[in-house]
Amino acid sequence: MAQSSNVDRPVWADHGTMPFQLVLEGGAMRSLFTCGAVDFLLDRGVVAESVIGTSAGAICGYNYVAGATGRMAYFSMEYRSDWRFMSMRSKLLTGNYVGSEYIFDTLPNKVEPLDQSWFTKSPAKLVSVATDMERGCADYHDYDDEHDLQRGMRYMVGGASVPFANRAVDVDGKRLLDGGVADVVPFRRDHREYAGRQVVILTRPRGFRQKTTSEWVIDRARYARYPRFAELLGTRFERNNAARRAVERLHDDGGVFAIWPKEEIVAGTAERDTDKLFAAYIDGVRTMAEQWPALREYLGIDGKD
Repeated sequence: MAQSSNVDRPVWADHGTMPFQLVLEGGAMRSLFTCGAVDFLLDRGVVAESVIGTSAGAICGYNYVAGATGRMAYFSMEYRSDWRFMSMRSKLLTGNYVGSEYIFDTLPNKVEPLDQSWFTKSPAKLVSVATDMERGCADYHDYDDEHDLQRGMRYMVGGASVPFANRAVDVDGKRLLDGGVADVVPFRRDHREYAGRQVVILTRPRGFRQKTTSEWVIDRARYARYPRFAELLGTRFERNNAARRAVERLHDDGGVFAIWPKEEIVAGTAERDTDKLFAAYIDGVRTMAEQWPALREYLGIDGKD
């Protein structure tokens, strides 16, 4: 099973970075699949120079950039049963279904702290995606030369704050919520720079499409003060499906290298079952292992078994 990182050096300290970008989709607890895939890369000393992630994908990206193998997976499996992690009790007591303070402060800073220099001094760079409610667009936060990491992490909290279930996060005059509303698979932002060198990890199988629902009316009423955000909520499934189709085409043409689970991940979005979470993690490891020879060829990686 994945374990909390107990080594005294981050992976990047011994391996440096490679010139490609890692793109990580969100997906809440489905992102255990992503954890398994990126841990496979870290175990082989493969650190991308650039990482961009949405929601839980950004959290996974943070630990990958820090070079802390297994850390997010360990936290997700070890502490998911605590009501402060994600629950209706958390929603009633704190206003947030996904326990922002517990996940982003209590666990990583007090219960099992990680030396922040692992992230701040990493040669790999992270961008997290949130949705700006007032402007009605994606907000991309670049952590390069981040001098106030505590403030910077507010962007990540905002990007992982689920509409309806969580309160919006205010930072630098912006009001932020889930990045998946604006850009669930954020490959487009840097595609021109990294075309042919982008590795996209998704948490849904190839061919998955979300079905449009009648929630638009409810969405519009709930967020009437933010009409541009409400508009994004109403069109998110259509835009998400378009992004998935684009990734599939680019993968076939060599513009990106996409990693998908073969079937729907057994762990649900708010999964509590540790066995299912572990199965999702192993699925990510196994899938990346199967794709490893083709990925090495795509990136031109030599000498890493």
